Amino acid sequence: MHVKSFNVFLNLYVLISKYFNFSNTTPIIGENVQQAIESEFPFIVSLVRLSSNYYKPERNYICGGALISPKNVLTAQHCLEEERQIGVVILIGSVNLRQTTRYYIFWWKTYYDWCESRSYPLQFVVNDIAVIRLISEVPETLVPGLITNVSNAIFHGLDAEIVGWGITNNGKHPKIMNKATVNIITIETCEAIIERLHGAKLVVDARFLCSLANPYILMDKVNI
Repeated sequence: MHVKSFNVFLNLYVLISKYFNFSNTTPIIGENVQQAIESEFPFIVSLVRLSSNYYKPERNYICGGALISPKNVLTAQHCLEEERQIGVVILIGSVNLRQTTRYYIFWWKTYYDWCESRSYPLQFVVNDIAVIRLISEVPETLVPGLITNVSNAIFHGLDAEIVGWGITNNGKHPKIMNKATVNIITIETCEAIIERLHGAKLVVDARFLCSLANPYILMDKVNI
């Protein structure tokens, strides 16, 4: 394969799995991006800003997240940094944002806050993780995703589904969840491709997953 036909992406990740292993990120741009099927990823949720334009919530989209218990949502810390708790709601229950149920936030806590409250030392400077507690539980029929803590190495060579309502090929946030498939590659392969394309050696931290797709799938603004 001609490596220049690939884009390589680095993603600080939290892997959540039910029947698939995937990472939730934004945007999702590329030739093979498709709309998700209803109930395909029932534990994926959307964070949106409260607005009078409730009938078009995609216009107020902030980030995606994952339901990890009947009352807890896992998301990225950076999604909350410029937001007020009373100004954000969680939309759950459909791949179509206009057909979801609105859930209100009781509190949220970042990994940094959690460590500070317990006087735990931070292993890394940047820890882009936050948990949101909902005021009310979701129905029992909505099964949360499962968090895996296995080594990254177990995913090398596997395909992964990325999903969300991130900016699409037309530059807008869609009302229907999008999905795309990428392949997880080893850190060594990732570093070799980066060096070949960029002309310089880059050390990729073990916390990151590298993925590639052909045709390309742009998952984030960090692309090499």
